[in-house]
Amino acid sequence: MVNLGKHWAWVEADSEALPEYQPQVSPNGLEAVVWIPSETGKTFRLCVRDADFSYPWATRISIDGKVIRDGKVIRDRNRATATHKGVSISDGMYKPFIFSLCKLVEDDDAFALSNPRPEIGELKVQVEEVMLLGHTSQSRTVTTDLSDLTVSEKAKKGVTHGTLLGEAVRKRNKRSWKLNTIRPVATFIFRYRPLAVLQASGIAPSPRQEQIPPASAKFIDLTVKDEPFQPAKRACSSKESIIVKRERSTTFSNEIIDLT
Repeated sequence: MVNLGKHWAWVEADSEALPEYQPQVSPNGLEAVVWIPSETGKTFRLCVRDADFSYPWATRISIDGKVIRDGKVIRDRNRATATHKGVSISDGMYKPFIFSLCKLVEDDDAFALSNPRPEIGELKVQVEEVMLLGHTSQSRTVTTDLSDLTVSEKAKKGVTHGTLLGEAVRKRNKRSWKLNTIRPVATFIFRYRPLAVLQASGIAPSPRQEQIPPASAKFIDLTVKDEPFQPAKRACSSKESIIVKRERSTTFSNEIIDLT
């Protein structure tokens, strides 16, 4: 999980937070960028948590450069986590986010030239301090279209995944809020690629780096023994064993992340 001040953000798939690689925070501490692995066909959700609630805040999200007009409002410490699972299509239904394959085209394709989609493969969550003005009867229906995943093969090397919407799912209906934005608090940007692409780019460790082979179990006994002086060297017989003594090191991690 990456944090900016008292806000933490992460992306979940199969109810587990995805690994994060090479997080970077802007000098002013208001923006964080991190890489995450994506897998074709996996549904996912974006989560933001307030570790120390002190004012109402709201989220705005963008998927592959397209703004999703379906933000969340957090107004008390008992519900301090905002979760974005998909796009609302009615007050009681939504379509979930799904990592999907892109359609790669050559640079001379007219459509690719007119629709560069520079933000494809990117999830953005903006957090803002807000003033709540009361509820609104406005419908939560959102018409954002995420169906087009056509990208230029040469211009967007490594971008093979984008986001599509799945089949409609029922959800609990919630009331909408009228609000005024006071100030931006944090912006989290998650750039997603297949794990193999991240490994090939050196962003994520390769399987070989993650699975370092164990050290040899061979020992050499270097202790001094009281033996008669032998003026001439003698070769070890094949029956004699060579033992190498090695000391093992232990590393302790003191890193603790408190999400209470």
